[in-house]
Amino acid sequence: MTIAKKEFLENVMSRKFLVALILAALILGTGVFAMTRAYQEKKSYYDTQVAEYEQSLEEGTSGYQNIANMEIFKAIQKPNPLTTLISGQAPIQTGMGQFRIIVQAGEETTSPLWQRFGMLDLTFIVGFLMSLMAVIFSYDAISGEKEKGSLKLTLTNDVPKDHVLLGKFIGGTASVLLPFILAMLLALGIVALVVGVPFSPADYQAIGLLVLIGCATISSFYLLGLFVSSLTKRSAVSMIVALFIWIFLVQGIGNVASLTATETNRGMTYNEYRDQYLSIPQQVYQEYGRENMQQALQVIQERWNVLTTEFRSQQEAQLKTALNVARISPAESFRNLAQALAGMSWDEGVHISEQIADYQAALEREYNEWRAQQVRTRDNVPFGQGGGFFQPGVATSENFEPQTKLDYYYEPWGLGKRLEIAAYDIVAIMFFNILMFIGAYVAFIRYDVR
Repeated sequence: MTIAKKEFLENVMSRKFLVALILAALILGTGVFAMTRAYQEKKSYYDTQVAEYEQSLEEGTSGYQNIANMEIFKAIQKPNPLTTLISGQAPIQTGMGQFRIIVQAGEETTSPLWQRFGMLDLTFIVGFLMSLMAVIFSYDAISGEKEKGSLKLTLTNDVPKDHVLLGKFIGGTASVLLPFILAMLLALGIVALVVGVPFSPADYQAIGLLVLIGCATISSFYLLGLFVSSLTKRSAVSMIVALFIWIFLVQGIGNVASLTATETNRGMTYNEYRDQYLSIPQQVYQEYGRENMQQALQVIQERWNVLTTEFRSQQEAQLKTALNVARISPAESFRNLAQALAGMSWDEGVHISEQIADYQAALEREYNEWRAQQVRTRDNVPFGQGGGFFQPGVATSENFEPQTKLDYYYEPWGLGKRLEIAAYDIVAIMFFNILMFIGAYVAFIRYDVR
């Protein structure tokens, strides 16, 4: 604890601590304020849609297309208050020719300023800024003392090596985490007190997990610097090596993951998918002829569905491979965790898509049954007395009154399910911490004082 206290005070009193504190508070504070404004825009759009929908229910809605277009609104996800800390939107898969689904309400109405310049959110603070500061704080923790000769002097006083290493880890990590925690308190104050965004108990639990795992992510990069510092004898060498590894883990891992995924899971490109999609109608009409229009349309839809399912599965396989490779980096694992807790994971996007597809399929089945009933009624009614779809007084598609619309509502995943999705990322961060600590411990224990 004496070594930890000394390391902590030396870091806190240094200029690099002041720089880390100012940057973390400034970037996270302004980023959260911008994302809060964007959240308010989305929330306003969502509330407007809800009001219009409730009004339409009071006035009554009929017609298959009208109901389908309006009822799909129920798949709009209510803006998540956690998006004031985490930027991005949930991925959603919709095939060509299907309804256009708005997943994050008001995404299109968000100011183009935020879309053009982006938002520096919590994942940027942890994965980029604080991870870099952790490496800067730790790259000379051991090698610097080797150069100055103070480490040899310390170890000649019969101080156990593991006590020295553990003390430096505790004190150094605490000094790096302090700016992050203070910046988070500032950000939460802006969101909850100044702007007044309502966080639920589940949101506060998610925020607590984000802070906790964020601290573990920053700790992993501190241990990385400590490991490299234990291996080298000069601080200049350890700085170059540590920064090179940091650049790879934070900036380069995405390209490596993408290339690995595309090479190991080769599939059709979007242009190939689009060309095949657009060529299907012509192929089917050549096979069935224009006289079998109804059958041809059914075959076209079936082939479209098969092609779209294949394309999505290939995309999903590539994405999952890339995510598994990217988990080498604690920064990427933390980003995956944060987006999962904010409802932006690929899996939850698929979940939304499936619910939308289920609704559309249920509505279409009910409409087809209703049409078949109308045909049977028409066949039993004399001509001119309401027995045809195009005769006055006959129930047409504009008079379709489904029951499906009353049963379908989108239910977002809870915290438990989102944590289940992010479990591998949490394990990856913890494993990186353990691996780096073992590496630093072995390298430092093997250090020859002579």
